[in-house]
Amino acid sequence: MSAAIAALEAVDIVVERGGHLILNNLNCTVPVGSVSVIVGPNGAGKSTLLHSFASIITPNQGDLLLNGSSLDKVTRRHRAQKIAWVEQMAEAEIDLTVAQVVLLGRTPQMAPLSAPSRADLEMAERSMQTTGTESLANRDYASLSGGEKQRVLLARALAQEPEVLLLDEPLNHLDLQAAFEVLSLIRTLAVSGITVLAAIHDLDRAIGVADHLLVMSQGQVVASGPPAILDAQLVEQVFAVQADFVAHPRQNRPLVVISQLE
Repeated sequence: MSAAIAALEAVDIVVERGGHLILNNLNCTVPVGSVSVIVGPNGAGKSTLLHSFASIITPNQGDLLLNGSSLDKVTRRHRAQKIAWVEQMAEAEIDLTVAQVVLLGRTPQMAPLSAPSRADLEMAERSMQTTGTESLANRDYASLSGGEKQRVLLARALAQEPEVLLLDEPLNHLDLQAAFEVLSLIRTLAVSGITVLAAIHDLDRAIGVADHLLVMSQGQVVASGPPAILDAQLVEQVFAVQADFVAHPRQNRPLVVISQLE
């Protein structure tokens, strides 16, 4: 796929850790401006692929591209200005206010050791407005609910002004209402021009939010394309469960019903 329409590309990526092959000559593309969702069973390599694009892990072989340029050839600061990373919500608490947490997202855009400028403060405020967290600005981050914390971490990522947003299981530990809010926000961000790549384990939520799916199994992307690529045969092959696709009562898409194989 040409760089003109691929925000991220992985070319023949190999990741080995502790003698185990985690990513095995993996290839994939992430279209510009899309919500691309990685699905696959535990151990398929979803988080490792995200960690590789986030430069947390350095692959043993292969190349990772951002807008056609190798990530190996750009500085860490430049990568941080282009790619924002939101990990699975950590248990460790952050002893800062919400406004302070969000302002940390401006770090890659600021000169070293400089104080935040008016533009930095305004960008942090806009990020809180986008994520609906402005009313929490003076609250201690540690006092927030799981859904509130996730929206604050998204606000921090937006404050970076990234081109690409990487999300590792953004719905973990969220109740139903908070999960719907985060999914809606993800769609809003893509409409604004940000390319989103997220790992989501729930297949129904994945196809409900995605423009593009990457289906992973045993360290490789075994299928990719629009959500319609996910059919009963592919689900059985990758997840070893039975899937029925029925009409969704309120949305113009199928509803995925999972059951054990008979």
